[in-house]
Amino acid sequence: MVIFLNPLSLSCIQPMNQKIALKVIKIGGSIISDRNEFRKVAERIRVESELCINLTVVISAMKGVTDKLIALSEGTREDKFSLLEDILKRYPKLPGDLLDSNGIIDMTFSNIKAGNVDSVITMGERLSALCLHSLLHDLGVESIIMDPGEIICADEIVSSFSAGNDSDFVRLQRTGVWIVPGFYGRNKEGSIKAFSRGGSDLSAGVIAGSLGATELEFWKDVSAVMTGDPKIVESPKPILYINRNMLREMAELGSRILHPLSLDYVDLNVTKVRIRGIEPAGESSTEIVSNSVNCLSIVVSEPSDEKRLTRDSSGKERSGVYVLTEGEPEFVTTVSSRVRRFFEIIGSGIPGTLTQDNGLISFRSSYTECRFLANELHRDLFSGDDV
Repeated sequence: MVIFLNPLSLSCIQPMNQKIALKVIKIGGSIISDRNEFRKVAERIRVESELCINLTVVISAMKGVTDKLIALSEGTREDKFSLLEDILKRYPKLPGDLLDSNGIIDMTFSNIKAGNVDSVITMGERLSALCLHSLLHDLGVESIIMDPGEIICADEIVSSFSAGNDSDFVRLQRTGVWIVPGFYGRNKEGSIKAFSRGGSDLSAGVIAGSLGATELEFWKDVSAVMTGDPKIVESPKPILYINRNMLREMAELGSRILHPLSLDYVDLNVTKVRIRGIEPAGESSTEIVSNSVNCLSIVVSEPSDEKRLTRDSSGKERSGVYVLTEGEPEFVTTVSSRVRRFFEIIGSGIPGTLTQDNGLISFRSSYTECRFLANELHRDLFSGDDV
């Protein structure tokens, strides 16, 4: 049986008298891209549950499901049935009563008809929570699904968030794993309010901050924050430590490693935050810190990143190569000098605009040229591994 827990209504659970170790793990949709990957994640969560006193898992929709749900809310009725069937078939296991009835179909079409688009497009996260709950049950792990509205209050302006009244929630005696669907909260009327894309990262940050978690981990399809996008540059290097402000700036410029607001609610003096892959912590991972550390990363904004695009005199959109550096003045100065020299030589024959603002250097050009320049620049900077 799936239990949706309202913690504030449970009088049978006694508060603890001492601070408990609590870990929050955010499962990205990219690592639950198919049935086998989803089962692998469930097994890893089983292992984590044995290592943690208390474990909360914030989970995304499976890769590609949110796009299908957006199409579902816009397509013809015939398309909607086939899209919904395709979505349900992707999950390795869902509660039998869900698949044996038309309940989810009726609910989905009722929400579409009523214009409750946010309820439709966040269904992928709720399905992921149900699936993980079922898989953990098969592995002998007790779990409870919690509605994120118990923690995250989103007002009518969807970009505005605040932590709910969690005082009783924090003190609960915990058993098993708590599973929280990401990507949405609820307004004062109790209606679902979806966040912007990548919002499950934001969910994890708000929840970890609200609970005063001792650890917060974002599990991604890469093992760490890298010196460049692995899809663009060859052999990017892992960044072992990165300043929170630099990571946010990377996100605002086009990096999709985390939602830009993910860590706004987290006290790094209380919570240790890491970005890592699904494998055990023996491999490289990135720890997010509040102090200044020497690091650099190259970000390329894509044409779809509307807020980051500029237009030339002909109205043509331009992407950008952004080189972010942070750390000791000597390090920043050395990297900036090398980057400017690169663009003066390699970029001189490419139409574009070079600008510099302290630790940020950008070159605006076409997306194709930006990808080329980013790869060549990364090769130049790391050819001798002396950066």
